[in-house]
Amino acid sequence: MTGGAHDVETAMASDLEVMAQANNYRDWMYRRVEPFIGQRVLEVGAGIGNFTQLLLDRELVVPTDISGLCLTRLDERLGPRLRAAPKLLDLGDPSDEDWAAYGFDTIICMNVLEHVEDDRRALSFMHSTLAPGGRAVILVPAFSFLHGTIDRAIGHYRRYTRKDLLPRMRGAASRWSAAFT
Repeated sequence: MTGGAHDVETAMASDLEVMAQANNYRDWMYRRVEPFIGQRVLEVGAGIGNFTQLLLDRELVVPTDISGLCLTRLDERLGPRLRAAPKLLDLGDPSDEDWAAYGFDTIICMNVLEHVEDDRRALSFMHSTLAPGGRAVILVPAFSFLHGTIDRAIGHYRRYTRKDLLPRMRGAASRWSAAFT
């Protein structure tokens, strides 16, 4: 990355370093989603591993992020304890890697989807990586009517309501299924 993009990546990593100290918030989020997390996890938008560190007891966790700098910091923090190397993943334009070969039973995507312009493509990708019966644990900012200048300044394309997100998820699943019929 050069210039402005590198500055954005550095700022993002710095913000995540601050959030690394928010143990109560992270632990609260984990308690809310833990019952839905299986043993083979794709973590989309892992950042520097703040949430990843709570998943290290799982059979497999593949932490991913769009930021190479974040993944480097994640690897520095958790590398020896990881069972799979962190991987670059642009959710808006996923690689051709055979992600489904990992047999993920869970995808965790927390505070990421709102940053992806083509969220339908991202949801289709996530669905395509899940093993049959798998789960997607997705956390997004709520209340579409609140989307404004602050959201745009931090790279949010949208906020969601359940009424907005669930049909997108169903549509992504049906488009993926239709591609193989």
